[in-house]
Amino acid sequence: MTTASAPSFPAAFSLVGRTALVTGGGSGIGLAIARCLAEAGARVIIAGRRAEVLEEAQAGMEGEVHARTVDLSRPETLGGFVEELSAEFGTIDILVNNAGNTVKKPFEESTLADFDAVFDVHVRGAVELTRHVLKGQVAQGEGVVLFIASMTSFIGQPLVLGYTAAKTAITGIVRGLSAEFAGRGVRINAIAPGWIDTPLYQK
Repeated sequence: MTTASAPSFPAAFSLVGRTALVTGGGSGIGLAIARCLAEAGARVIIAGRRAEVLEEAQAGMEGEVHARTVDLSRPETLGGFVEELSAEFGTIDILVNNAGNTVKKPFEESTLADFDAVFDVHVRGAVELTRHVLKGQVAQGEGVVLFIASMTSFIGQPLVLGYTAAKTAITGIVRGLSAEFAGRGVRINAIAPGWIDTPLYQK
């Protein structure tokens, strides 16, 4: 962890005093988001399954950045994970549900296990993590939850049915949660990127 000088962001965009959790924050889109949050002055926690990836990302970032391992495919562990973070850092003011995976296969060759492997991370894991983070945000009367959806939420893309279904489910989740929590001070939104030049995209 390195300590940066005062953020160069305009005051309107400053996140000084805020704590942000970014899942899948060790690479790709998640890393770019985490880096931007840290540059804006937030305390950032990057989380994912691979400790070595997180540690490498943390070493290359400025600001207050912490790395923690978590497996979103094991939703039963996420309540304890959030409790540990809250005890160490206080309320998670900003949650970015970015972690994801995909299985690329023709539909007739795919299995329900392939489908579940993708859905469990993108949807079940993200929803359960959000459930626990929201408790602290509601208690303090404000917070932000951001889901990373995809262009596949809106258009067809071959060979990735599980991914397409999961990202489409996310847009519905965001509509439901935003309507439920807007009046309680928590903003819940989604971003649906197109093609982004990341290592996953190159693969």
